[in-house]
Amino acid sequence: MSIRSSYIAALLILAGFFSSCNRTADYEIIDIDSGINIKMVEIFDESPRRLELHCATMRSYPNLCYGLNGEHRLSSNSIDITFKNIIRRKGMCLDAIGTADARINLGAISSGTFSLNLTLHGETYRGELIVSSESYQINFNDNSDFQFSNNPLRKIPENTIWGRIGYNDTEGLTFANTFIIALLGLGAIEQKFVHGNYGEFEIGENGQIVQPINYNDYEYIDGILFDKNGNTVLPINVNNTGRAFVQSFILYFSGNFTDVEQLARQYVRDYGDYLSIRLFSDKGEKYFGFRE
Repeated sequence: MSIRSSYIAALLILAGFFSSCNRTADYEIIDIDSGINIKMVEIFDESPRRLELHCATMRSYPNLCYGLNGEHRLSSNSIDITFKNIIRRKGMCLDAIGTADARINLGAISSGTFSLNLTLHGETYRGELIVSSESYQINFNDNSDFQFSNNPLRKIPENTIWGRIGYNDTEGLTFANTFIIALLGLGAIEQKFVHGNYGEFEIGENGQIVQPINYNDYEYIDGILFDKNGNTVLPINVNNTGRAFVQSFILYFSGNFTDVEQLARQYVRDYGDYLSIRLFSDKGEKYFGFRE
C-alpha cells in the first residue's frame, strides 16, 4: 500500500497548507480558538482519482479573510497533519460570515490502512484512514477538537451518471419522467447502489438516490439545514435547480456522455419552459441546461 503523489511518488512529502488567502498579502496570525470539522472529498474529474480533506473551524468569523495554516506529511503508511494557526488577511474582504478553511491534497491513495495523526492545540490525536476499492473511512475516537462530516465516504462507481431535473408543475414532472425514460433508451440501466454518502449524492437504504427536499421544506439556521421535523439535512440533498421541485436520478451508463448531453440539450430546447437539467458523470463530465 502507498500514497502516491503527482509530484513526488513513493517519497516522503512535507507540505504546508494555506487558505485561499494570498501568501504575499499583509496578514496577521491568530490562535485557533475552536475545533475543526473535516470533510473528505474525492476529486474524480481526473485520473487517477485523488482525495482531499476540506477542513474548517467549528467557529465562524465576520468575513472571508480567515484561513487555516499548518503542514502535512505523507509517507508510505501514515498521514500527519498539524494545524498551527489562523491567518487573517488584512485589507478588503467579502463581508460575510464564514469559517477559517484549508484544503489538504492527499493525492491518489491506493487501498490500505494508514495511520492518521492530527495535531491541534499542541495535542496529537491518533486514528486511521482505511481506503478500499469502494470507500474511504476514518476511524477516530470521539474528541472535542475534531469532527468528521461525511464518514465513511463512498467512491462513485465507474460508469455512473446522475442528475437533477427541476420543474414547477405536474406537466414539468411528466417531461422529467420522459427524459429519464429516454436515457434508458440510450442504454442507461437502472440498478440499486450501495447505501451511503458519495459526496455528490446520497444513496438510501433502498439502494435508490435520496431525493432532495424542496425550498419550502427546510430551514437554514446558523449555517445548518433542518427539515420540518428538526432533523439535520445534508447540503447535497437540497434542491438547487432553480425550480420549485426536483427529481433526482442515478443510472449505470457505459456509453458516451456526449449522447446524454445532446439528449438533455434537446429537452431543454423543446421543454425549457417546464424543466431544467443538471447532469454529471463519474469522469467529471457535466451539463447544466436551463432556459432563462
